Amino acid sequence: MILSIVIPVYNSEPFVLECLDSIIYQLTQETEVIIVDDASSDNSLSLVKEYLESLDYSIKKLIHVISLKENHGVGFARKVAIEKSVGEYIASIDPDDLISETYVKDILKIIVNSTPDILQFQISRFYKDKKDKHIISSHFLEEGLHHIDENIRKKFYEQSFWSFCTRIIRRELFADIDFSPLRNCEDVYALPLILLKAKTIYILDNDYY
Repeated sequence: MILSIVIPVYNSEPFVLECLDSIIYQLTQETEVIIVDDASSDNSLSLVKEYLESLDYSIKKLIHVISLKENHGVGFARKVAIEKSVGEYIASIDPDDLISETYVKDILKIIVNSTPDILQFQISRFYKDKKDKHIISSHFLEEGLHHIDENIRKKFYEQSFWSFCTRIIRRELFADIDFSPLRNCEDVYALPLILLKAKTIYILDNDYY
């Protein structure tokens, strides 16, 4: 398995099905989706289960749902998803967000060809119409593969948009970094530590998220 997509879900009833719609038909045999419902008090979990039942088995078998009995926060839910995943790389998607139509295909191609420790891309925001999106992240490196040295690391610490959702990360880099107690901003804590371990990063100058 190359890529595991982890989705922590909590009270995301208005958005979660549209999020899944943007993902599932891109999946291949080299990918999986791990959904962790963090004891939602709305209909998020039942909607997800009903949605998955409607899918063809070839897609449904790539998606796994975990239901937590108590609410612990996004850090705990994301950590559980990563621990249950088997992919060499971890992608993070929040349940009220969408990905581009070529997200999986383009990411898999780069992983296979360049094997970076981290793959980073742009993120856009829109409110009603996707045509009105605007990029809210920034890159100081050119597109392509870069070896991370102290200068690059310092620039990331000064300028980076600290979001798991804009990065695909080699799973071994998560080892010994425990962000599970954090109910929010777990990526702000974990990503600087992950960056200390990473040796290479591939920059994609497209808004895939």
